[in-house]
Amino acid sequence: MTPQTFTFPYGLLLHFSCDEGFGLRGAAQSQCLADGTWGPPLPTCQPVLCPEPRVLYGRLRSPLGGERWYQTNETVTFECLPGYQLPDNARMPLGDAGTATCLPDGSWTPLPKCVKEDDADVCQEVQYIKSTFECGVPVEELKSLLEIQKLFLEIKKLQVELEN
Repeated sequence: MTPQTFTFPYGLLLHFSCDEGFGLRGAAQSQCLADGTWGPPLPTCQPVLCPEPRVLYGRLRSPLGGERWYQTNETVTFECLPGYQLPDNARMPLGDAGTATCLPDGSWTPLPKCVKEDDADVCQEVQYIKSTFECGVPVEELKSLLEIQKLFLEIKKLQVELEN
């Protein structure tokens, strides 16, 4: 709260904020009233919690006791369901597992993605194109790479159609 003091004169307006990892519950400011109370009532700082994360075609490997809410900096580990895997560029030292960490704003670090085992090479190619774009490859070279990517995806689509 600002200003920091222990006695407050009538009419004083206080402003409240919380440390990182905590959220303000109640009004951000309160005024000392003539009867010695605060209006609105004083707020509290509550720990920020992240909701249980969900990954399509994946499940929690480390559910931390089946919790539904997680505190800041808690990390969970995911594994992909049978027939699915993390793209090669997303693999962690844990093999077919990925992790996510609860952030101070109540969101998660990027969640892992589970893809069909046959589609993993497609995802790897898309990531390659993305990283090529981000590292400053000339636009003409990037256009050629994207054309190759387009042809690759068309071939994969034909393969899937032929298998079905």
